[in-house]
Amino acid sequence: MHRLRIVDERRAYLDEIERRSAHGMAAWLASGPRAAGDPTRFVLGDGAAGRARIDWDDLLHDTDK
Repeated sequence: MHRLRIVDERRAYLDEIERRSAHGMAAWLASGPRAAGDPTRFVLGDGAAGRARIDWDDLLHDTDK
């Protein structure tokens, strides 16, 4: 059940990213991303290089928050 919850949470994050940036999400998916890939540069643009990287593992596995 814990894994299912993690899968559901990741799906919810990806759905929200797609809602906010459908073109960026489509470009990321077209690039052949890995499961642990980070869509930041596709959804935020090249200006995202100086921003903090999204730590998907931390978001998905930190149950203390």
